[in-house]
Amino acid sequence: MEDELNPELEACAAAGDVRALAYLGMLYLGASDSSSPESYGFGAGIAPAELLAEGRRLIELAAERGNAEAQNELGLAYFRGDFGYEINTDLALDWLSAATEGGDNIAPLNLARMYFSGRGVALSTRDGERYLRLSAERKYKPGRCSLAYWLDRGADAARQAEARALREAAARSDDGYECSDFDVIEELFVSELSDSI
Repeated sequence: MEDELNPELEACAAAGDVRALAYLGMLYLGASDSSSPESYGFGAGIAPAELLAEGRRLIELAAERGNAEAQNELGLAYFRGDFGYEINTDLALDWLSAATEGGDNIAPLNLARMYFSGRGVALSTRDGERYLRLSAERKYKPGRCSLAYWLDRGADAARQAEARALREAAARSDDGYECSDFDVIEELFVSELSDSI
């Protein structure tokens, strides 16, 4: 496939480096869904279907070889039906669990999505909160912000104080911004969720 990507990244991926495979796979997938694949470093002549096929191949390979970031991406793709994957909540749960066990900071947030929505698992605010806490502990800003939003829903002063501390920690994160609705998973906005834990 002719492209203009970083030759070192491609060489590392070709040598089997799982981080390079995962990163390259994410680039291909992102470019396949973009109106401007050139902004990802690809030549103008590559068809979106080619980018998609190669991205899926690389992500699957990296996930199978134990890369937690690739496992998260694959799990989320199965959960949402992204990148041509059929929605399969069993596979989503398997890949997101593997990614969480592998230390990924985003995968626990995606597991929380499953538990708060009850998609593919029994609806459980207790498990949802447990996974939000894990994502927040791993310093992922949307994990912190989502947990803060969830904790704010109750009247318990200790939980609200924890929520304030999480928002302050999020504001000290890499981007320097406070929590916004963008940083909170949409499953927490569902009015049917109980505040009980």
